[in-house]
Amino acid sequence: MSANPAPLWRRSRDRNNELERVRRTFGWSAPRLTQIALVELDRIYVPAWALEKAIRGLTVTPSSVWLRRIAANKLAALDIEAGGTPKLTVSAYRRCQMCDRALLGPEAEARLILDMRFEGEGKRTPCGPGCVELVHALGKREV
Repeated sequence: MSANPAPLWRRSRDRNNELERVRRTFGWSAPRLTQIALVELDRIYVPAWALEKAIRGLTVTPSSVWLRRIAANKLAALDIEAGGTPKLTVSAYRRCQMCDRALLGPEAEARLILDMRFEGEGKRTPCGPGCVELVHALGKREV
C-alpha cells in the first residue's frame, strides 16, 4: 500500500463506478461500501430524530452520534445555525455478515473486498478473533 493513499471519497467513488459498470455489463449487483460520519456537536445536544437514526452498535453521547452521511450533514447544519462548530469524522462502514458487528475504516473496506471476491466463502469468513465465539454465544448460525 502506498504511503499516501487516495482519500476515502475518491476510493469509494472509483469502486462504485467500477461496480456500476460490472452491474450494467453482467446484470448483477455487488455490495457497496457505506459512508458514515461521527458528528461531534458544539452548541446543541443530539436531538431525538438523530438518536433514532443512530448507527446501531456505535457510540452515542449527548453531544456526539454516528449517522449516515445525509443525516450527519443535516445535524451539523443545525449546530452551525445554533452558532456551533461541529466536527465531522467520515469513515467507511459495513456490517459483518456473521456476527453483525459494525466495521469501520480499513476493516470495512477489507470486508467488502472479501465479500465481493469469495461469493459464498467470504460471507462465512469471521471478521476477527471474537467473531466465531460471538456467533456461537448468540446461536446465530453455523460457521
